[in-house]
Amino acid sequence: MSADRVYKSYKNRTFDDEAYFVLVFASQFLQWPVSACAAIFDVHHSTIQRQLSLDKPPSQRTRTKVEDDDAWTRKMMVRHCAKLTHTVVRSYVTRVRHNFHEQRTKVPTYPSVRKIQAALGSIGIKCSPSTVFRDLVELQLVAKARRRVPRLSIDHKRYRLLFAKWALKNIDKDLVMCFSDECWITNNPSRGKHFQWCEFGEEPLPLPTVPHPIKIGIWIAIAKGGIRAITIIDCTESNLNEARYQEEIIEANQDLFDDLRAKGIPFQQDCHSAHKSDDWLRENLIPLPGMKWPAKGADLSPVEQVNQWLKYRVAQQHVFGVEEIVQVIRDEFYKIPTNAIDQVIDSFHERCQQVVSGKGNIIKPKRTKMRV
Repeated sequence: MSADRVYKSYKNRTFDDEAYFVLVFASQFLQWPVSACAAIFDVHHSTIQRQLSLDKPPSQRTRTKVEDDDAWTRKMMVRHCAKLTHTVVRSYVTRVRHNFHEQRTKVPTYPSVRKIQAALGSIGIKCSPSTVFRDLVELQLVAKARRRVPRLSIDHKRYRLLFAKWALKNIDKDLVMCFSDECWITNNPSRGKHFQWCEFGEEPLPLPTVPHPIKIGIWIAIAKGGIRAITIIDCTESNLNEARYQEEIIEANQDLFDDLRAKGIPFQQDCHSAHKSDDWLRENLIPLPGMKWPAKGADLSPVEQVNQWLKYRVAQQHVFGVEEIVQVIRDEFYKIPTNAIDQVIDSFHERCQQVVSGKGNIIKPKRTKMRV
């Protein structure tokens, strides 16, 4: 029997008795080392070792049912441990009403491969972390990062649900609202892990960070039909209070409010303590929503996606001066296509529907592509 036939039998996974006896004769009677047999038969040396360790020709080998049952049991226990969750009850006191509340949160019981291995070892199933990882891959389970969401009390959920139902019933789908919000932008890269594909032994490129990053506050307002405005907030000397919000943001954007008044688009602002400009807006006949914006309702506002996009674009530019950052923010804001902003605003009713379906809980809205 030639080595070519042994090689084909290995590749086709039809290792017959004749190829097995040739391999045994070469290794035991001719005293060929495993590496030499592997080189002649053009296979990996672990394949030779596995065949020689069985001590039986393929026709006499039988896979025991006990081994299959053990593997199946281990795999099912791995799946059970990976999917197992428990409820954690945390008590806290609200600062406004000083009432005790309980928050029930589901958390994974065994969030890592090591934890699953320890849980299996406690019930007598001994296995390595690589075995657990291989079983997880075969079970098509993927580890995903848990999203951080704000803590909601019962009152928060109740008002979010009430606001979402009111918005679906009373807000026009063609006009929706003019959404506004503030955010902070820094010239440091975003937090989290940054990855790079490297060859074996190659080191990834370093990620430079600014030791004293510049933090700039911006106020953004967007509406359908190309209506948008942006204001840079200077908070180096004092924070944004009611007087500064009224003077530097509301009264400084007369063109924006003239467009909103002409088209009858309601102006939305969240429940921040500095937002006490409702009297001025009513005096200037600016339409306002019939209900106040819910607390911790950032997931409902489409302007949050615009803020995240601006943060991403500033981090990509690698600018360091204050004037450069302000110029990049303005340029990137006005580069966003009008149809992209309209699509983001149109998702408001879908967000409200998700809040209603989730009974007031935090939602994960769909992202709209905003590339120029």
